[in-house]
Amino acid sequence: MTVFSFILFFSALTNLILTYFGIRFRKSKGSLSFALFTLCLSFYTFGYGVELTCTSLEAMKFWIRFEYVGIVFIPVFWLLVALQYAGKESVLNGFTYTLLFIIPLTSLILVNTNDMHHWFYISQELDTSGSFPVMQLVRGPWYWVQNAFVNICMIIGTGLFIEFIRKSSRLYRTQGIIMLAGSLIPWLTHILYLAGFIPKGLDPTPFALTMASPFYFFGIFRYRLLDIEPFALENVFASMQEGVIIIDRQNRIINFNQSAKKILPGIFPEYLGKPAHLALADWPGLANLILSDDENIQEIKLSESQNSLSVFQATVSAIRDVQQNKMGKLLVLKNITELKQTERILIEGEKKLQGLNATKDKFLSILAHDLRNQLGGFMNLSQVLSEEFTEMSPSEQKEMIVLMKESSGSVYKLLENLLEWSSSQRGIIPFEPEWIELNLLVEEVFDYQQIPATHKNVELINNLPKPQYILADRNMLNSILRNLVSNAIKFTREGGKITVNAESADTYVKVFIQDTGVGIGSEIIDKLFRIDVNVSMIGTSQEKGTGLGLILCKEFIDKHNGKIWVESEYGKGSTFFFQLPVTPDK
Repeated sequence: MTVFSFILFFSALTNLILTYFGIRFRKSKGSLSFALFTLCLSFYTFGYGVELTCTSLEAMKFWIRFEYVGIVFIPVFWLLVALQYAGKESVLNGFTYTLLFIIPLTSLILVNTNDMHHWFYISQELDTSGSFPVMQLVRGPWYWVQNAFVNICMIIGTGLFIEFIRKSSRLYRTQGIIMLAGSLIPWLTHILYLAGFIPKGLDPTPFALTMASPFYFFGIFRYRLLDIEPFALENVFASMQEGVIIIDRQNRIINFNQSAKKILPGIFPEYLGKPAHLALADWPGLANLILSDDENIQEIKLSESQNSLSVFQATVSAIRDVQQNKMGKLLVLKNITELKQTERILIEGEKKLQGLNATKDKFLSILAHDLRNQLGGFMNLSQVLSEEFTEMSPSEQKEMIVLMKESSGSVYKLLENLLEWSSSQRGIIPFEPEWIELNLLVEEVFDYQQIPATHKNVELINNLPKPQYILADRNMLNSILRNLVSNAIKFTREGGKITVNAESADTYVKVFIQDTGVGIGSEIIDKLFRIDVNVSMIGTSQEKGTGLGLILCKEFIDKHNGKIWVESEYGKGSTFFFQLPVTPDK
């Protein structure tokens, strides 16, 4: 056996090993085509190695036919690898497969029947002039058809790989260069041989294929040629805004997009092919997440700048092929800082709403209790009057009727305020500010309250400057004044005074209602406008109230973007103030 045969047998063995890896990674696109490509190379190099050991013409012809089992299909599977590797497999269908295989199959038939027609080789003779016998071949017309087909396939495949190299990232560009270099060496050698630049005798193409094998070995063991589908991943990178890092089955980083580089500014292209836990040493949370065997989702805080700490949702998911075999991992970093802020606002709002609902429930419970008491008092009076009317003197009858009238008035006022407050809560009261002559409105309120004021001999005094205008909703302002004047009458002793006055500024109008009543203790003032506290007090003539009127006043004043407060000294009287802006926010 010559040294040339030994080299070719080694090449055949190398390509068989590559075939094994192609079958092992057959789930990946292009891997099966790569396996068939290297298997054909094995047929070619092994057959030629045996041919060089033969001494008879018939033996050489047999091994030539054996070689062509691989030779005719090498360009087909090379082109299939290029198409699938570059993501162009969509062009493959029944018609294109027929075009790809019809010439190789025809060539294989013609080689095996060449003695009958001599279309492939015109003549085949044994040359024994050298140190070992070789075959001298005169090529026939179909030989050139087959070679034209080979060159067309190689040109198309080379173009696909060049396009892929130009568009790909660093890692995939290296893979493309390895594949292209491993294929160009034998192709260019074959062209030079056919063109007569290489002396005739030995066919240099199988030896050039031996030189190509190390390229494929280097690609498989260093850059995991068959582990990934690069074209598809590049398209995903181009369309995703999130940071993406791709990890292979050995937990090595094989690619990352620009978004990931912005999020993790310490990650560099030099980290490609490096173990993830080393490349991500500055972010131990991410490194631990990747090293975990489980698919996982975690929230991680990362510093995007010196003064900015953002929250990211880090998702690790498996990359699987169509048969659900695990090919690697995908780490996706999504900025959810705004989402978390919104979530926090919603949680705080929900807690606030729950608190308001609880407060409102307590208020309604207090209100129901007061309403029941007042209605109960009225029912008791009416029952006594109906059962003992004939036994009462006229003065007693009149006294009972007056008490019933006062009780029904209290119930009516309570219900009136309750209806206004309910309408305000449901937002069905229209808010329509207009310029109002305050003097006229106060006089209307005084007329409305004249009977209870006269009953207690309380003087109502209007000290408003004339004219005094205020920008407010008429109905709401009427309710505010009516409730404040009514409360002042309730807590003013007989012979007392109630004064209404106002002050104007550039941006607001301040109105105050001052009485000479009993005053309010400091421990009660802070509770007057709270909906969740019962501040019902008894008037100087035993008048009953619920505190709803002041709550309603605050509700309406808030709608005007104003404010209300009280100043009081126990035993000397109170002054209620409310202030409305000149231009309230509608």
